[in-house]
Amino acid sequence: MPNAPKPGSQITLSITKAPTRPDDVDTLRRLMRMDRRIQGALDDARLARERTTKVHQRGGRDWAVRQQPPKFVHPEVGATWQLQYRPQIAPDLASVAEFISIQS
Repeated sequence: MPNAPKPGSQITLSITKAPTRPDDVDTLRRLMRMDRRIQGALDDARLARERTTKVHQRGGRDWAVRQQPPKFVHPEVGATWQLQYRPQIAPDLASVAEFISIQS
């Protein structure tokens, strides 16, 4: 990205076009999960899963029946989120640049 924001600055991302490939959807979900509000919801869901995980015996050992985590983020047109820019996410932003707009 030639005009990349400074590392550590807050950027706002918006989805302007629907992604077509499943890989692009996964990349957008990964970027959306970096939002502080979504991280809090994911932490709360993780703690709830830890409290309600069922454990039973299987082969003489404890076996946890793990639950699938919920999908809190949905990369749809119009979705907006904020995250802290780091140089490590520049390749992800470049790969989905045609689907998002970035404001500093």
